[in-house]
Amino acid sequence: MSDSSVITKLLNSAIHSIKAVLPLDVEIKKPKLVSKNEVSTNLGVLIGMTGECKGHLILKAEPSTFGNIANSMFGMQVEGEMLFSFTGELGNMLAGNMTTFASQQGITMDITPPTVIERPNHAS
Repeated sequence: MSDSSVITKLLNSAIHSIKAVLPLDVEIKKPKLVSKNEVSTNLGVLIGMTGECKGHLILKAEPSTFGNIANSMFGMQVEGEMLFSFTGELGNMLAGNMTTFASQQGITMDITPPTVIERPNHAS
C-alpha cells in the first residue's frame, strides 16, 4: 500500500471516528502538514500509534473545550480531576475508534494507553 493511500485511509478513519464519537456538528477542514507546534494549550492527550502506521495522535484544546465536549456527551459539567480523566478517555475513545475503522480499511495498527498532558495555569 502506498504512503499516500495509507495517509488517506488514516485521515478518513480519523474523520469517521470524530463523527462517530462526538455528538456535535463538527466542521472538517482540509488537512495541513505542520512542522512545529502551532497551538499553545493547557490541556491535551497523547496516544501512541504502533503497527503499520507509527506515530502519535495528539488532541489539544483549552480545558473549557474539553469541558464543553463532556457536557454535550454526558449532560453535565466536569472539572478538576474529572476533566483530566475525561480528556484521557476522550482521546482513548477517538483513537480506539479510529484504529478499528483503519483496520477495516486494511491498515494494521494499535494504540498505547493515553497520556494526559496538563500545563499549570500561571497568573501573570
